[in-house]
Amino acid sequence: MVVEQVNLRTVGSERQMQKMREEFAKAALVAARRWLLNPAPGESDRGYDVARIPVDFAIRTHPSQMPAQVYGQWEVYIPGPRQRAPWAAGEDASPDAMASGELYPEGGQRRLMTSLQSG
Repeated sequence: MVVEQVNLRTVGSERQMQKMREEFAKAALVAARRWLLNPAPGESDRGYDVARIPVDFAIRTHPSQMPAQVYGQWEVYIPGPRQRAPWAAGEDASPDAMASGELYPEGGQRRLMTSLQSG
């Protein structure tokens, strides 16, 4: 498992932000190792599959402190350095273009189903 990128929503010194990225990466790996994912019918016969799963952390001490998520609202963040997995095939979409909590199979990218222009 590889943590590809850790973005932050707060600014600090370079050392503070590196420490936060390390802690979030470690927590994401601990959580991911507990997950059990069932392959879709007809998936690879390799004995393993490759997928990307964006994770979003919300730090709070009480559920009432969770900020309300508003659809379409911009979220400001400080992008972290990107580390590609050694086994990654080809160029995938940026992690910034992925919704947290969804599974993206290797090579899977989101594409528009309709034209951006009306008519």
